[in-house]
Amino acid sequence: MKLNLRTKLALAVAALVLAVVGLVSLVYLGALTRRVIGQARDRAAFIAEEVFLEAQQALAEATRQGSRPASGSAADLNVFVQQAIETDPGWHAAVQGALGYSPSIYEITVNNAEGVTLVSSDAHLSGRHVAQRSDMDSLIDAGFAAQIEVLYGPPQVYEIKLPFNLGNQPFGDVRVALSTGLLRKEISPRLKDAGWFALGAIFLSTLAAAVLSSVVLAPMQTISAQLDRIRAGESDIAPVARADEFGQVSTKISQIGRELRDVREVFSNLRQNLDQIMSQLDDGLILINATGRIVLASPSASQFLEMRTEELSGRMVGDVFGPDHPLRQLFNESGNLAAETEITETLLTGPNGPLRVGIRVQPVSEGGYRTGSLVTLLDLESRERIGSELQVSEHLASIGRVTAGVAHEVKNPLNSMRVWLEVLKSGQLAGDEW
Repeated sequence: MKLNLRTKLALAVAALVLAVVGLVSLVYLGALTRRVIGQARDRAAFIAEEVFLEAQQALAEATRQGSRPASGSAADLNVFVQQAIETDPGWHAAVQGALGYSPSIYEITVNNAEGVTLVSSDAHLSGRHVAQRSDMDSLIDAGFAAQIEVLYGPPQVYEIKLPFNLGNQPFGDVRVALSTGLLRKEISPRLKDAGWFALGAIFLSTLAAAVLSSVVLAPMQTISAQLDRIRAGESDIAPVARADEFGQVSTKISQIGRELRDVREVFSNLRQNLDQIMSQLDDGLILINATGRIVLASPSASQFLEMRTEELSGRMVGDVFGPDHPLRQLFNESGNLAAETEITETLLTGPNGPLRVGIRVQPVSEGGYRTGSLVTLLDLESRERIGSELQVSEHLASIGRVTAGVAHEVKNPLNSMRVWLEVLKSGQLAGDEW
């Protein structure tokens, strides 16, 4: 389907806006992703601090109330820490507040040094060993492409970890885990709003481009009508009264129309003169351009080839002269450009039988480059007949000159004899004697 200029302009503007919106959306997506991840990390770090402080206070409160580990073994220490934290309402309140405050928090746990969960926001994890997850800072430091791949790929869990001690001895850590699936849910509403905004911008820009192209290209219809009138033969056409580029183009088109009128008149006169001259030629002329197309054929040439002039003009010589045509030898392998030859004789099929034709090919050059060829077809039989008639005429003229000379030589004595006879006749009538 062929599109007009107005549609192309509207599509081009829409494509440009789409590219800009896409680039801006990509930048926005990257900034939004980095900001959401950073905010989630900051919230997780803040929550880890709060939970850590609550765990420390729970242990301190248990110690003030007289609770002590049964022994210094790891098992008794685990039981002491677990009971102290689980029975502390402040710790539970901090955990519940953290889960409600940050929807991306996956779980909050207190683990011993071996990674066994002592207390967790997920009751099913108590007493189970939890593998260490990737640190949230590694996702912060990753590039945009890696963040997008992690965030929009399969759900993964990252965590913030704060170690704590019992007395002067390291005991375990507090871990706050975040899920990329929950982060994606947090980002999705913002991305949805951004997507609708982008679609609205594209729609409005396309609509504005269509209206703008209609307004801007409106003078093109007038200029197109002006060109149609010039093509129809009108020349004195007033240009569009505008001061912008359209007005300048319309003015130049009007000038070209007037110049074209003069050129048409000159060309028409030349064409008439050329047709007049070519109609009086007995020899056939065929003009071929450099691409092998016949651009001109005289009426005599059409008689030689038994084809109308309209059938010759504009056709490729390879189409006119087939492989079996006697003139095919004049052209190269591609059947286009005729090679230069002197007068050669060939036989063509005429209305009255075979016709002896002389063919001559002359190159046509301009600026040192060959631009075509001129093929001349000569009627050899007519030329020979005319030559014979000229010879007979010359013989008759010679006989006439000889006869005139003989008559002149005979006329002089006869005149003398006539004079004497007249004299004698006059003397006898007068009775004179000799």
